[in-house]
Amino acid sequence: MLAVCRTWLKSLTHRPPAEASLEQLFLLHAANAALLQFTARNNSLTPAQRRDVATTVTYLLSFLRERTHREQLLKQRELTVDGMTYAFRAQGTVILLGVIYGEHELAVALESFDAVLHEVYTQHGALLGELDTNPGLRLPRILPELSS
Repeated sequence: MLAVCRTWLKSLTHRPPAEASLEQLFLLHAANAALLQFTARNNSLTPAQRRDVATTVTYLLSFLRERTHREQLLKQRELTVDGMTYAFRAQGTVILLGVIYGEHELAVALESFDAVLHEVYTQHGALLGELDTNPGLRLPRILPELSS
């Protein structure tokens, strides 16, 4: 009977791994990690997960504002905390910070994250290059919408 109960409990807690998905994107100015734009997938995380992500992102932004920590995080490229992967990439005058939920097929989600940065810089590189000389520059919508 005890073995049956254990098997039943295990079946309740064991779920197949969800495919990793890009949940949030933050476009930051590379010089000071100032937030330029943000986009998120709608209703994909629980309120508790959103709070955890907000806390971690706030912590990471404080690290990205300091040059030595920023260089270290960019060299590390990814950091996983409580099932969320935080990816960091820099190109030119911007840093892209992405929040990826799930670990199954994480490489695919990271490729999609890298593609976003490439696309952003391909389409808007000249405009983003003006960030250092024109700090009050108002950017058009650059980040793609994340579909649900």
